[in-house]
Order: sequence, then structure tokens, then C-alpha cells
Amino acid sequence: KQYDRRNAIQTTISSAMLVLGGNPAPSAAAYLDPNTDPPVVTKRVYLDVQIGDKEPGRLTIGLFGELMPKTVDNFEQLCSTNSYAGTTFYRVLSDFTIQG
Repeated sequence: KQYDRRNAIQTTISSAMLVLGGNPAPSAAAYLDPNTDPPVVTKRVYLDVQIGDKEPGRLTIGLFGELMPKTVDNFEQLCSTNSYAGTTFYRVLSDFTIQG
């Protein structure tokens, strides 16, 4: 089976927004293809983020190692060494991606 990576990422970001208290659009469920099995989260990483003066919250990111094994290993290594400490998010695309 072949999975649509963009849809898998959009679904993950939608879930992450729920953890941070965001409210994704009702259409977020439309990204799930009912004809295929959802991708399997093989690892999870955590980023502690702060928005403005609010209390920091923990962003949990599920990684799909079966779809993108090298990317997952690289990202997990960066998170485990706290390489993202102090990063400012400069671009947030609702229900899709966070860039910093």
C-alpha cells in the first residue's frame, strides 16, 4: 500500500494542534483515506513549546518510521540532543506544518 505523505503529516499536525489547545477545522477528518490503513506511528518525540507568556506545553509528534525511516531517525536524533532549544517558529500553516 502506498500512503500519501502530505495527508499523513496533515493528520499529525492536526493532532498536535489539539494537544496545544488549537481547534483544527472540521474538515481535518477528510484527510483520512477510509480505503487504506492509517500509517503506523513507530516513534514519538516531544518538544516543549511556549506561545507568548502562556505556560509551556508539550508538543508530542508521532513519527512514521515505516514511511520515512531515515527522516524519522534524523529528526529523533535532533530532538534527543535538544537541538531545537530556543527555536522560534516563524511559519505556521494550520493543520499542516510548523517551521522554525
